[in-house]
Amino acid sequence: MRLSTCRKASTVLGHPKGLFILSLIEILERFSYHGVRVVLVLFLVDHSQGLGLSEAAALRVYGIYLMMGYLLAIPGGVLADRYIGQRAAVLLGAVLHCIGLLLLAFDNSVWTVLVGLSLAVLGVGLLKPNITAMVAALYEENKTGRDKGITVFYMAINIGAMFGPLIVGFVGEVYGWHYAFTISGGALLVSIIIFITGKRHLTATAVSSHRGVEGEK
Repeated sequence: MRLSTCRKASTVLGHPKGLFILSLIEILERFSYHGVRVVLVLFLVDHSQGLGLSEAAALRVYGIYLMMGYLLAIPGGVLADRYIGQRAAVLLGAVLHCIGLLLLAFDNSVWTVLVGLSLAVLGVGLLKPNITAMVAALYEENKTGRDKGITVFYMAINIGAMFGPLIVGFVGEVYGWHYAFTISGGALLVSIIIFITGKRHLTATAVSSHRGVEGEK
């Protein structure tokens, strides 16, 4: 795979500005994902505001949700590498994840929940591997800078993973599960806006040379 870069990136604290844009997006995405993880089983077993499933059934749904979020990263990476590029994959992933969570926020029928969770894990599978690839692409051949940038990016992951369960879990317990899903979907909506407005600072990554395409414009 070859990389074609945008204009020479401006820097902040010695790092490309795109690093902080992608890190903020990752904070919001991890906030949403891990926040939903905390409330999902409680929502599924709740007979008043949720689906009213048995504990065993809810845990199976939860396990499948977590498993697919990681397994779908493989086809998500292949799709980006061979066909659509990392930027398009990250944006599409954020949109699908956002729509999935907002579906959960506004309806608790069985089919809506299944569709919402399916869209959410598809979004995670597209976004998660490709946003990391975009961080690496910002540094081209600067290995030392790339290692430091990846460290900053993983700090962002931990920030989102820490505050998501605290805030979303609190909102779900106190105000209701639908409010928890609304906050999670809203965080992803903000990440989409940040991605679109900051796109000029991100490196354009290539799709597969098998298709004879050298990169996104």
